[in-house]
Amino acid sequence: HMYSMDEPFQTQLASFRKMQSLIEPGKPSLLAASYDVDHREFRQNKKGDFWEFQALTRAIAEPRDIMPDIYPIQPRVHYEPYAGEYFLQNVIDHQLTKYYRDSKEYSLENGKFYPIVQTFGYWNGQRWYSWTLPPKATQKALLMLPFCYGADGQYHYQLQGAVNSANNSGYLAPLVGIDSKKIEHNPYTYDVVKELNPRILGIGTELKSWEWLGASTVMMRSNYPELEFSKTPIRKLRVKQACNGLYEGYIETGLYQNAKGETAIFAVNRRSNYFVYGRKHKHPDFTPLEQYDNAYKEFEPQTLIIELGHAHRNATVLDHETGKSYSAKNGKVSVPLAAGEGKLLKIVK
Repeated sequence: HMYSMDEPFQTQLASFRKMQSLIEPGKPSLLAASYDVDHREFRQNKKGDFWEFQALTRAIAEPRDIMPDIYPIQPRVHYEPYAGEYFLQNVIDHQLTKYYRDSKEYSLENGKFYPIVQTFGYWNGQRWYSWTLPPKATQKALLMLPFCYGADGQYHYQLQGAVNSANNSGYLAPLVGIDSKKIEHNPYTYDVVKELNPRILGIGTELKSWEWLGASTVMMRSNYPELEFSKTPIRKLRVKQACNGLYEGYIETGLYQNAKGETAIFAVNRRSNYFVYGRKHKHPDFTPLEQYDNAYKEFEPQTLIIELGHAHRNATVLDHETGKSYSAKNGKVSVPLAAGEGKLLKIVK
């Protein structure tokens, strides 16, 4: 690929389309991140209609390959349901997965879908500013979520940040440049990315030969949006109610099928971290990295219930990575998922 101007604004989108049209067939395609950090809206016409920026990018730039860089973990995000629009799960719904779904559906008729995943935060010495470093289980979920939406690849932003040691301000990423003199690991993020990258590569390689059919958020009694299961062995997906946390549900699922007619689900447990208020960590926005282990805890695992159709009620579900099989009982298969964990599950006879 060739990378154009980073995060073009509205005035550069038509130029992107023009540059793209000049590339000869067979040459590397043009890429540009679709900036949407504030989910801005732009006037479309004199009637007062507006476009949100991701739709604006698709409509004007018409990129062959779409590359949204949406970093949802920002100041004001809270980990309790009473936070309304700033509740973590609502933020993921309205500021991340919505755009993943739109981008994937666009790419089906145009090119490839390459999301850029947040692996950083900006600490100004006293608080998180602009972006908050995701806690570990949340970071895992962010890295795995693109598979629910049939991503053709993914990028991480950013690999290396820069920090001023005088007040510890700067971008905290897997690698950190200290005073522009030396580079150190930030184990909190580096270890998560290092652990998951080989898995992401393996899962992505496997899914290249599978067709993405759709994605849905699974709750205890419903899914949103509903998926069409009529051509699969699945009748229903649900989260088993366990009454073991501030809230339950939010297992993201992507549905796949291959040329043999086999069905697979990629599932991510979005119920990742909760915040523990304390004297040194009174609010997520003001909690420094050195307090993260005390401030952020992981929810207990949840169980995804795969209810099979009558003709497939004795099928088995196979974990692609570990080879572990889950047998059906009364036509239902139970698969545990740790906080932030993702699993590629194949349904086999």
